[in-house]
Amino acid sequence: MSLTLFSTHPTPPIGTVHPAPQLRVSATRLDTATLLDIVGGLARAEDLWRPHVVHDTEDRARVRLLATAAYEVWLLGWSPSQSVGLHDHGGANAAFVVLDGTLTETVAAEPNRRASTALVRHVLAAGDAVTVEAGQVHDVANASESLATSLHVYSKPLRSMGFYETARPAVRGHRVRTLWIDDVPPVVNGDDGGPPDAGANIATVPRSDSH
Repeated sequence: MSLTLFSTHPTPPIGTVHPAPQLRVSATRLDTATLLDIVGGLARAEDLWRPHVVHDTEDRARVRLLATAAYEVWLLGWSPSQSVGLHDHGGANAAFVVLDGTLTETVAAEPNRRASTALVRHVLAAGDAVTVEAGQVHDVANASESLATSLHVYSKPLRSMGFYETARPAVRGHRVRTLWIDDVPPVVNGDDGGPPDAGANIATVPRSDSH
């Protein structure tokens, strides 16, 4: 797979993670350049993730593929018209790559200004990679008529997501709720390189609290 960094989020070019990269850690949270290296390397390891690809017509299929002390990796399957909604990743940095199909990301028009509420959309094709800084708000959707698959890496491991209203088109509103992510076992043992566990561990719908 040929990977292309999407220029909305400037970071160094994608590298490979075989062997493992030198991790740049700040208060146990890896920076987005390191996460981009990790997700790029894993995307090329198709034999690792391809057997666990799942799509569901009712909701996004979410498989916790890999987990280490420093980061975790989720494999997402998108059927047409499925989306996340405007959200942040709590205190986690993130990077993701489109593996199959096309996805549409909605982001702040001025990503360097946290107070900016204007939004723009970008279409991401297979091989396009994106980084998301902790606290940055975005949405991802499958606006196409075909299935799509993506690979996402988070550091710190993702434990909550804040969701935001869209009271007006292309404008981010206030944060309205928090989604708590269930801790499910990964299908691959990332700490010792052991074989995948039997079956794909698909996350249940996370619990949500009004916020």
